[in-house]
Amino acid sequence: MAICDPLKKISIIYCISHKMGWGCNADKRDAFLSEHKSSTATVEINPNATMVCIDGNASARSQAVGLRPAAHIARHILKPVTAQTTTVVVCFDNANVPDIRRHEVHVARQAQQKERAATAAEIDEFKDGATTPWEIMFASSAGKVKAFETIIQAMKEDIIRTAKGGCTYLITMPGDVSPERADSFIWSYPFDKPSPFASVLCKQFYGEAEAQLAVCIKHSAQEALATNIPVPPTALYTIDTDALYQMLGLWHPRLEVVLGNVWETPDGAVHRSLKRAQKASRDIKAANKKRKRDDKQDATIERKYRRVNISQLAQSLCGGSAIKMANAQWWQLLAGGCDYNLSGLSGFGWFNSTCLKLQTDLVIDKEGLHLHTFADILLGCRNKRCQEKEVAKFCEVLARTVFSWRYYQWEDPDSAAATAEPAYNSTMFTAGGAQTVTEWLRRVKPKTIIGIGWRPELDIPTAAQSSDRVAAAAYCVGG
Repeated sequence: MAICDPLKKISIIYCISHKMGWGCNADKRDAFLSEHKSSTATVEINPNATMVCIDGNASARSQAVGLRPAAHIARHILKPVTAQTTTVVVCFDNANVPDIRRHEVHVARQAQQKERAATAAEIDEFKDGATTPWEIMFASSAGKVKAFETIIQAMKEDIIRTAKGGCTYLITMPGDVSPERADSFIWSYPFDKPSPFASVLCKQFYGEAEAQLAVCIKHSAQEALATNIPVPPTALYTIDTDALYQMLGLWHPRLEVVLGNVWETPDGAVHRSLKRAQKASRDIKAANKKRKRDDKQDATIERKYRRVNISQLAQSLCGGSAIKMANAQWWQLLAGGCDYNLSGLSGFGWFNSTCLKLQTDLVIDKEGLHLHTFADILLGCRNKRCQEKEVAKFCEVLARTVFSWRYYQWEDPDSAAATAEPAYNSTMFTAGGAQTVTEWLRRVKPKTIIGIGWRPELDIPTAAQSSDRVAAAAYCVGG
């Protein structure tokens, strides 16, 4: 075996039934989060975060329906900004998303697209509140950029009109932008108070909105450590569930991801969709007809925001350790896949639940991926044999998973690279004559280690705020 060494219209309210992102079965994912007591639901959109990070793509597309005014969309995007907020970062995808993703995601979204694409004339003449629906604008790349630009303009106007003192705002731009032309990429307010994230976003330049947000969250935590202040409570607002394992690539003691809305019925059940909650409510009402008046149950549905405490998840699952977090990310990526690594191992017969149970099995350390250990684990827990002869595709999934894993370590960029994500090595794994996936796994030689990089070391200044210094020290133990 040759192995090369590397180096539809969406609801007006947020919905997490998104086609992109983590491909893990939703019930399995929810059970995993519940096991680690990291998922809660609150009526308040932002109970305590002082740093608010918003995935502009997800928020804008979930609100931009029909001929809805851009001002309404803008206000909803900025809804997490509350009285205690001091920092707001809203990021949009630009034209520099990784090549490994660009075509596939476009094709996937086009397959879901029910509206025709806007014509060149419609895009050129598009104005807020005119006659071209947002869905038609979003059906093409050029139309999408124009739509985002229109919404961003409304956000800027809302920010300038309503911003409270002591709060800074930053928005990254869509389309053809460049870190060499910072004004094409970044808008910040107040105008006389430059955002502390502008320079780091230009240095670690990413095309994806969530990657840009990760850069800001990482920088905020490191700056707090360096200046002896507590790391600020931070909330990331998105509908993409892949943010869960993306954020495990960061050290942060007070980070949560808000995955949009869930609906709770009085029996305590939490539903991922309003439709399911309404059915449960109807069942309660039907049962009430058979109950005495004093025994009747409330059937009111309450909309809440679903929050996943990433810091709690990292502590419960990984003990806050960098090496354990890195391995948890690896297995999560294999549990259903992401935008980059197809469907992970699920297409080859390893169930999502199986991969999630393996999160504490260590196959990665600073040396790299211990391929023989990994192969041995897989041979012992395969649920069924699927695509057994698709060895080349299996190798591709592994190579893409390495790319995805390394991407989410948020490494400092190669100075020669145009963007900060790592290079994709499509020939990292090859069939090498193996006729089946099982044969490929069995042919991995003992002590085979594949160098895949490692996350940047966390610098812990001796002057760091005490409780955060303890958490940072735990993160650094064992790698």
